[in-house]
Amino acid sequence: SNMYVRDPAVGAIVTPISRFYQGLTPLYGCDGDMNNTPQGITSANPPLVPSCGAVNPTRHTLRVAYQGVPVTAANATNSLIPVDPNTGNGLDCLQQAPAVPGSADAGTPDGDSLVINQFSLRMTGGVSRFACRGSGGAAIQDIAAGVEEFVLRYQMGAPGLAASASAAGGVQSQYLSATNVSASAQGWAGVTAVEVCIVSATDQVNRGQAADGTVALQPTRPTCQRDAAGVYLPDIARAAGDRRLWKRFTSVTALRNSVFATPI
Repeated sequence: SNMYVRDPAVGAIVTPISRFYQGLTPLYGCDGDMNNTPQGITSANPPLVPSCGAVNPTRHTLRVAYQGVPVTAANATNSLIPVDPNTGNGLDCLQQAPAVPGSADAGTPDGDSLVINQFSLRMTGGVSRFACRGSGGAAIQDIAAGVEEFVLRYQMGAPGLAASASAAGGVQSQYLSATNVSASAQGWAGVTAVEVCIVSATDQVNRGQAADGTVALQPTRPTCQRDAAGVYLPDIARAAGDRRLWKRFTSVTALRNSVFATPI
């Protein structure tokens, strides 16, 4: 998992990621829409050229990819877990078994399938919903209703550290947008953590409006948008007639198997 030291003298690195699926990295994000769909990735010949669509300040897209099953059943040192419909291991976010073209045993316990999950927001029935699209099928499916904002930032280690310096995971320099990560020298392999911010509201379409005092108790609603210094922007005034309860959730997940994480 700790594969390479961040050393400028190393130069270009040919990592296992390049053999994972040409052009596909375990993590990729967009500051808005994403053009590639998971099933489209595995049904086309590599190399994949990842592509983002229109930028949206509050509705981002995140794609997570990983190998879902062991390369061979006889590989006892492989830590990957075979497909299990009871636990969801080896299946995508919609419980579908993914497949890779040209693989005779794709989707089986000893195949070489890739699980690719793509998370985003979409409007369904007038309600903003958090949804996922998996590599096992073309359909997208809602996971949670009332999610109005889904904003991502990516933490990267300070570039150019020598082998004797602290680990990349211990010298975080900044949070970047997806656009800036793609433009950086390290690229997506240099991301060591992902910050996820979600703003959700109660569902007044299916469950009715909140109590009459809601607007008085919460006259504004939070946002995930930040200023240039990384501070959350002021809460937003409610839209006319909006009586929902609002809540902001933020979580940071470290990527322990980052290519540029050192064993220090």
